[in-house]
Amino acid sequence: MKLSTNAAVAVCEIAVEHGLVIARVEGGILHAPGFEARLDCIWDGVDPPVDRRLAEQNNRAAAAFIQLASEMHDVFVLTSPSMRGW
Repeated sequence: MKLSTNAAVAVCEIAVEHGLVIARVEGGILHAPGFEARLDCIWDGVDPPVDRRLAEQNNRAAAAFIQLASEMHDVFVLTSPSMRGW
């Protein structure tokens, strides 16, 4: 699912409450029709399993990256596995 800047930041803020850690953020530009993925807008976070404290720090860093990247990118895709791993 492609998310707007505000939606992507909101997901980062609530992910821990749902047992999720943001593992990757990929930014791009929405065109009508289509999505242009950008290689210059990729952020990699921690790999689970992680504890809640580390997941919260990681997810705040993901939200900060999205805010910074939103100057040139308007759509984001998040990868968010369980904090406990598979």
